[in-house]
Amino acid sequence: MASGDGHRKANKAGKWLENEVENTINNCGLPSLFYKQIGTRFGKKVMTKYPYGFLLKNVPYTNMFGSTSRGEFVLQLSSLGPIRIECRNQTVRGSVDEKLPYLIGNCSCFEEKNVVLVIEGNGAREAAKRFVKNAARAIPHKNVKVLTLNQFKAWAKRTIKTKEKEN
Repeated sequence: MASGDGHRKANKAGKWLENEVENTINNCGLPSLFYKQIGTRFGKKVMTKYPYGFLLKNVPYTNMFGSTSRGEFVLQLSSLGPIRIECRNQTVRGSVDEKLPYLIGNCSCFEEKNVVLVIEGNGAREAAKRFVKNAARAIPHKNVKVLTLNQFKAWAKRTIKTKEKEN
């Protein structure tokens, strides 16, 4: 396999997980929009129509090295405030073990107090998964949940309360 093939497969697997997370939020009654659309007519329309919540995609933050990075999502809920959602999918053994400590390091940099890490696939070692869960609990002044995709879907259904669902 050429080196580019592995990278394409990893990107495809990661995009699949991001799509699953976005679809879960959309199925709970909240729309999605890109962060860069906030100041546009479309963004203002979405925020007016859905004052109780929406999902922002491709949201910037300053990473642990002081550079600007873009994360997957920020779920804006009027009832709970912003919740950063980051996804990592690893279906085969590989460099995920190195990516997870970087992800945890960046959790401290996120502006959002509440963070959900969706980690899916069997490619990460159990020790790496335990490390993430333990490190997440140790981040001061943050509420970091580490969930599988199925756990995330259940969390979203419990957490997201839209005007339509309440009527």
